[in-house]
Amino acid sequence: MANMGIGGRMCKWIKSFLCQRQAKVKYNSTFSKFVHLINGLPQDAVISCFLFNIMINDLIEKLTSNQGVQCLAFADNIAIFSTDQNIATANKNINFALKILEKWCRENQTIVNTEKTVYQLFTLSPKRHPTSIKYMNLDLFRQNQFAILGPLLVETCREKCEKEFRKDLAFSKDWLGSCDVLFTTYKSYVRPALDYGGELLETGSKSCGDIIDRIQNKALRLVTSANSSTPIVALELQTNIEPLGIRKEKQLLKQFEKCMRLPLLHLQQYIRPPRRLKSHHSFYSRSEDLLYKYNMNMNIPRRLLGFRESFAPTSAFQI
Repeated sequence: MANMGIGGRMCKWIKSFLCQRQAKVKYNSTFSKFVHLINGLPQDAVISCFLFNIMINDLIEKLTSNQGVQCLAFADNIAIFSTDQNIATANKNINFALKILEKWCRENQTIVNTEKTVYQLFTLSPKRHPTSIKYMNLDLFRQNQFAILGPLLVETCREKCEKEFRKDLAFSKDWLGSCDVLFTTYKSYVRPALDYGGELLETGSKSCGDIIDRIQNKALRLVTSANSSTPIVALELQTNIEPLGIRKEKQLLKQFEKCMRLPLLHLQQYIRPPRRLKSHHSFYSRSEDLLYKYNMNMNIPRRLLGFRESFAPTSAFQI
């Protein structure tokens, strides 16, 4: 906490809260003697999770300091992974990261439960690759499938690799999990990243939007295990996922509605120029085109916006 700039009364209060704690164990109707607690945090305390995150904050930085190693952490669960074309190199990177973890645990009097520590190898190769991951000179157990934060990660589908992957590399829903898991993963983690900045992408050229659309199209084929000849419209209807172009139009119109509620001086910067290039619309010109496209009427100051036609006063539109 001192390294993070936390001191003074706050640090003293937390120290007083954690020190001089005792506990005893109850078995049936028998109680053990009180034992003085040296480390650990009280359960169900609001501050315990916050203090634990502070404690492992430097651990994440140390684990990712090694090139080729990345780390994800949620509460007391840590996932260390390495990606490389050479499996032996990825194996070496993980073992080096575990050495760092072992040293950190020894310095901070922390124990890793090796019975719950497993590893997986993800590869499209149908061959069997021998690997060895050790922690404290103990060989960790290699699993073919493992559930982390909900989704079930499957190492590889060897039967389909042997039959189908010899000619064409094709993804199968059995390779990663069920269709529902993949669909939830896409909507929760992938699509929000594609939606980010949709207001600006909508004002760009069509080629910029096509790049983002191709990502969703590939994801839909992966989720549904569809062939490359299946129309995208059919995949969107099957998964009930609307095209990204429509979502970007909604984002732009919502942002335009927000700007209409701000002072007029703030909105003037979006009016001119109406177009930067033939294929590149400005924020206002694209919003105006969408209003005419969907026949939306708004109570907009005409003297400021200069619409091509007059609008009847109505309430703000809703998407």
